[in-house]
Amino acid sequence: MKWSIAVLAFALFPLPSLAQERSEAWMNNWPQWRGPEATGFAPNADPPIEWSQDENIKWKIEVPGDGDATPIVWGDRIFILTAIETDREEEAPPEEEAAAPGGNPFRVERPTHYHKFVVMCFNRETGELMWEKLAAELVPHEGHHRDHGFASASPVTDGEYVYASFGSRGIYCYTVDGELVWERDLGDMSVFRFFGEATSPVLYDNTLIVNWDHEGESFLYALDARTGETKWEVAREEHTSWATPLVVEHDGTTQIVVNGMGKARGYDFNTGEGLWECGGQVMAVIPCPVAHNGVVYCMSGYPGSAMYAIPLGSKGDISDSDEIAWSRDRDAPYCPSPLLYKDRLYFNKTNGGILTVLDAATGDPIIETVRMPGIRGLYASPVAAQGRIYFTSRDGTTLVIDDGPELNVLATNELDEPVNASPALVGKELFLRRDSPLFRRSVFFTLIFIVAVSLLPRLASAAPDWLNTDVPAEDAICFVLYTVQDNTLKMTAQLYPLADDVGRGVQLEVERDGAWKKIAETRVSEEPYGWPQEDVKRWTAHFRVESWDSTKNYRYRVVAADGAATLIGTVRKDPVDKREIVVAAFTGNSNRDRRLKPDIIKNIQAQDPDLLFFSGDQSYDHKLHYQAWLLFGREFGEITKDRPTVTIPDDHDIGQGNVWGDAGSKASSPAGDDGGYFYSPQYVNSVQDAQTWHLPDAYDPTPVQRGIGVYYTALKIGRVGFAIIEDRKFKTGPNGLVPEIGPRPDHVTDESFDRKSFDVPEARLLGQRQLDFLHAWGQDWTGVDMKVVLSQTVFANAAHRHGKYDYRLIADLDSNGWPQSGRDRALEEIRRCYGFMIGGDQHLATVIHHGVNEWRDSGVSFCVPSIVNFYNRWWDPKEPAQRPIEGAQEHLGDYLDGFHNKVTMLAYANPDETRVNKYGGEWGGRAAGYGLIRFDLDTRDITMECWPRGVDITVDEGEQYTGWPITINQLDNYGREASAWLPTIEVKGMKDPVVQVIDEGHDEVVYTLRINGDTFQPKVFRETDYTIVVGEAPDRLKTFEHVKATKEKSDEVIEVELP
Repeated sequence: MKWSIAVLAFALFPLPSLAQERSEAWMNNWPQWRGPEATGFAPNADPPIEWSQDENIKWKIEVPGDGDATPIVWGDRIFILTAIETDREEEAPPEEEAAAPGGNPFRVERPTHYHKFVVMCFNRETGELMWEKLAAELVPHEGHHRDHGFASASPVTDGEYVYASFGSRGIYCYTVDGELVWERDLGDMSVFRFFGEATSPVLYDNTLIVNWDHEGESFLYALDARTGETKWEVAREEHTSWATPLVVEHDGTTQIVVNGMGKARGYDFNTGEGLWECGGQVMAVIPCPVAHNGVVYCMSGYPGSAMYAIPLGSKGDISDSDEIAWSRDRDAPYCPSPLLYKDRLYFNKTNGGILTVLDAATGDPIIETVRMPGIRGLYASPVAAQGRIYFTSRDGTTLVIDDGPELNVLATNELDEPVNASPALVGKELFLRRDSPLFRRSVFFTLIFIVAVSLLPRLASAAPDWLNTDVPAEDAICFVLYTVQDNTLKMTAQLYPLADDVGRGVQLEVERDGAWKKIAETRVSEEPYGWPQEDVKRWTAHFRVESWDSTKNYRYRVVAADGAATLIGTVRKDPVDKREIVVAAFTGNSNRDRRLKPDIIKNIQAQDPDLLFFSGDQSYDHKLHYQAWLLFGREFGEITKDRPTVTIPDDHDIGQGNVWGDAGSKASSPAGDDGGYFYSPQYVNSVQDAQTWHLPDAYDPTPVQRGIGVYYTALKIGRVGFAIIEDRKFKTGPNGLVPEIGPRPDHVTDESFDRKSFDVPEARLLGQRQLDFLHAWGQDWTGVDMKVVLSQTVFANAAHRHGKYDYRLIADLDSNGWPQSGRDRALEEIRRCYGFMIGGDQHLATVIHHGVNEWRDSGVSFCVPSIVNFYNRWWDPKEPAQRPIEGAQEHLGDYLDGFHNKVTMLAYANPDETRVNKYGGEWGGRAAGYGLIRFDLDTRDITMECWPRGVDITVDEGEQYTGWPITINQLDNYGREASAWLPTIEVKGMKDPVVQVIDEGHDEVVYTLRINGDTFQPKVFRETDYTIVVGEAPDRLKTFEHVKATKEKSDEVIEVELP
């Protein structure tokens, strides 16, 4: 055996330990044969459903040579192996190749021409060749099976290095940029019947595992992935096999499982010591083992059939013993490996189109020997994502089925030429490598959802049968919501109704060491929703897990219905190390369009925000919140399961056209304009239980009147702090409190109305409890650099036309522009911490710089557009701006809103902008969409993006609504001009300390801010004495009292040295 290492040393390029870093990146890509979990399942992919030879193909390229190695995908790169026959002939070919034992009618004779063994890297987005490297050029010493070639093993990558095995032609390590690091020659293999070589290498914890089973001396090798040197090698009794080994952790021990001729074995990963063995496999072993919940499944299907479920904790020889969990002697696959998905094993009989699905735990059949239409012979192994299973036959047909208890075909997709390689799934893409034998070339396809016709019918078709809540037990879990705060995980699983004979227990499990571990258990709530849904139960399951490790991503699984139903997602680690925190914000999901929202889901998965915020009106079905909430879950559960989500109910959610909560009083009608809630407190609490239980614990959980709960609270995502408030719950109703000078109590149509007379002292907006909360939250900067307030709507009355263009409204008391004094008090507290604001509800996207005493002296808000907008509103002032802003829109600058609050309009998205996209003009004239907000923690900049419905950001950057994106700075959120200045503060011993300024004369906090850097000159708003507190609570603080402000800036410096 020979090996060499290139000058490029691993000392310069350290390899991360994969045992520690089977990370989010690993799970998001297809880094190895059979995907990130070596099961065929892509947990974070959502590939296309439909394609054809001419449709939905993003790009296709021709690859020289032949090979059945699966494409390996990481980030923007695709790696494949190929073997290219050259014109150069061997000078003295052997007279005769030795005969294969027993003969082989399927073989290709030993070639006499040199072959180039090549590693190629393509750009995932464009298909362009990024690099290719010649690993070896020689005449292969044996032939191969006629249906395959000399490049059947798939490479493996960790995103820094790519490892390629050409078997007898050598093993090679390259950087992902194509620089050779090392190569290793393990000698020539003598393969049974000259079927060729196909075993892929496995990368784990800085170790490359290579199985070397052949008719000569067989070995299992553990190579140092950094150098190619042998860590250990173990002789094997087995002869030729083609199954790729599996590395799996169980009970603190990492094992290597090798499925071989006649026997499966488990080895200690660190030493190569044999742990267990189990006989019974047949002669030709090609399917790879898969493991789940402490059991490994080994199959082989020719000649004969063998299938064994082997506990990973086994010791010694367990052949024919009771330790075997279960076995089966029929219908096993010959070439394709089984798929392990949602506790089920999917496989084909031999190489044919007969499907069997087994319960992995018991071996009991769920689907047994059912013929799949259109699938005949196949070599490719099945793959799965998003509840869909993909089977690709040798004639290029891919059958897509769902993961239900019966064979349900979703699509049949045909290509013109054969496919032997297994698909790869990453993101929205499905990668297929197909053969073109006529030209002795491979044609490599990538299929991508963004140009898929399959997207259009989903939007154009009827909405789901949303009133039908009767689903099979395995679909009982609709969706999940969660947050993590102060190392406490709170999660709500929303279930469909359970049958009487189905258990009510629900478990929360996390994946550790390759197995699911139960960490919490609860019972689903069967508490009635209350009037007007007395006959409906909540069907919510709540989990609270304290001492949660927020430093890591954890895959979780919710299990219900006696184990029949599972939902898998990811609890993300707290992104404290990210320098940009991204929030996606939504509002207004009108029931005028109950179809699914794949255009939004696709973009959000591509933009990958750290937090989702739904500001209200997730449901518009006033008396049917339970059914509408399930529909919301079907629409958005795909993105809520994998990231923290804030959902807060608004008026339509709790069954009213508008809501002035009046601290929980009883409204006299669903209009709610006299204040309070019309439907029962039990119904209101049921809605809040569904939408807000998963939020961090309420700041002050004391209920309001009639026992209606509250949820206002704080949440941290990375180093951004969020206050979640209830701007409706305490607000006073206008009916009977202010004059009615319009068609209804909350609509004012008389331009001459007296604004001041409406600002009555009895009128509340946030209420004192929430103002106290905002004050306390605003002064607490522990672990945060920026602050944001999330509310149902923003503090302005920024719409002039409502419903129809010809209906001009002077003032709207449902907006947070009223009551004016309450609005001002809220803005004063929010600006006291330089808080940015995100809200919705207005059916009109706006960016407003708010003013209390003067224009622009307070914070900036982003009111995001509605998801579905069928009640249009327009920003259309009659008067010109008092201080115009030059920009892409006409009405930008300083204005008075309907209540004469000072607002500066920075951008707006009126519903008369025609937008034609691939769905036609469906959302033209509606101004629907969502918002995206980026918080740059280095610059403290805040960038707002406003995305229309139907835009596909994965095709290109996409076009936002006119006027966006907009970038402001954190300091703009207290834009009040200084009347005086305090001395410059220079800090040593701490970066980015908190600075608090207190007006001693008024005994009030002027503001508190974590500064950016170590130097800051505080502005103040009157010449008096101030106290300045600098540092970090609780014990790294310095206080300076009686500091005098001067009208002009001075050169005086206060030096602060912090321990």
